[in-house]
Amino acid sequence: MKLSTYQCVALIVMVQFGIGILSLPSLLMKEADSLGWISILIAGLFVQLLAVVYHFSLNNNNQSDFFHFLENLSGKFFSKLYTLILILYFLSSSCIIMNNYIYVLNIWAYPLTPHIVLIIIIWICMVYFASSKVHTLSRVCVMFFYLMLLLLLLLLWHFQDFNLNYLKPPQNTSFVSLLNGTLETSLSLIGFELIILFSFYLKQKSSVLKVLTISNWVTTFIYVIIVLIAFALFSSEKLEHLIWPTLSAYKLIEFRFIQRLEFIIVFVWLPLIVITTGSYLWGVIKGVNYLFPNKNKAINYFIVLAVPILAWLPQNHPQAIKIADYVGYIGISLAIITSFLLLLLKRFGGSTK
Repeated sequence: MKLSTYQCVALIVMVQFGIGILSLPSLLMKEADSLGWISILIAGLFVQLLAVVYHFSLNNNNQSDFFHFLENLSGKFFSKLYTLILILYFLSSSCIIMNNYIYVLNIWAYPLTPHIVLIIIIWICMVYFASSKVHTLSRVCVMFFYLMLLLLLLLLWHFQDFNLNYLKPPQNTSFVSLLNGTLETSLSLIGFELIILFSFYLKQKSSVLKVLTISNWVTTFIYVIIVLIAFALFSSEKLEHLIWPTLSAYKLIEFRFIQRLEFIIVFVWLPLIVITTGSYLWGVIKGVNYLFPNKNKAINYFIVLAVPILAWLPQNHPQAIKIADYVGYIGISLAIITSFLLLLLKRFGGSTK
């Protein structure tokens, strides 16, 4: 079964909405002050440029999946080597995103629950999601996309508490600071690179640019709104000391029938994490199936069992954040390299027939 443009957009957007949006406002405040929202727009333009490159490199191919597409362009040796690199990246992304979310759960909601117990619970959900077919993944993403929008709309409850003076542009923010903020935003936008896998399941393979454009600006627009809400709600001094300001904003929301809304939000955020980590693990499985067509089941079982162990390795939150940044830099680099590499191979390499 093929994916519609709408389903593929939901897949990309939901993969991007992992753990990054929870901490993005404070990171942008440190780098670009109240002009951090401009950094988000610059990052959106950067991703849009890559979307155009992906359009020309992936458009109208006749292959069944990305890995055979790459093999026809570059040969078997290079395609297998590059597939191995992608597998390692997908696997590390899946594990470190899970680990960071575990620390959110430990700090905000379940401080007495052992780390490994939470990892196993999420791991079970993630493996079930990753073992599904792509159209099942897309249906889950479409369903939870509306839940995500509802959660984000709750932040508008703070409208009456906004202090617009906090949004006044500072006098000492340089263009370099905005670029540093753009880099931080790019780490949160990672996920769009999975178009190299999802595009081969599109009903209309010519709609790669349409999918990436819509998903990019939907995500960018939502990020801008969330960051502006956080900027208008917290002073710059306070925001710089909040690890997850988005959750802190939820904590300030009070209903008569609900106390400590952030506890519910942390738990409801689980499907978003499962979708993000599960999609990367799904990519790992697809890559292994290509590399080892005769022994893929045994290797996939081994990788799946290794996931909770790898996710457990970072022993403290600062270490997990540092590893996540390194993985994010690798992801950005691979997204750029892959887009231009495919374009060059398509122009000067083998056939795509």
